[in-house]
Amino acid sequence: MLEAGDRRYIEHPLVWPETVEYRLYQKRIADVASEKNTLVILPTALGKTVISTLVAADILYNYRSSWIKVLSFSSSGSRSYRSEITSITYAGGRLSASCHIFSKP
Repeated sequence: MLEAGDRRYIEHPLVWPETVEYRLYQKRIADVASEKNTLVILPTALGKTVISTLVAADILYNYRSSWIKVLSFSSSGSRSYRSEITSITYAGGRLSASCHIFSKP
């Protein structure tokens, strides 16, 4: 088991340093989802938002002219996702700037 001082973090040019703890299953899912269409089904609190943010960051870093559009069925979901994105990625970075949240009125 890792001790608190032994924590590992995801390293990515668009992700704040020491923000996202490294979890092998999240990294593997994000790697696959970065390469092909993927449906991720995980129980609550296992990091689906982290995975999707890592995939979005990877796509925006590798394809600099691309945009990520996120669809949500509620404004609270939109706010929650936007908050998560900005807490993980550079607020002025391409992921935050390129992500548009849409929700039903």
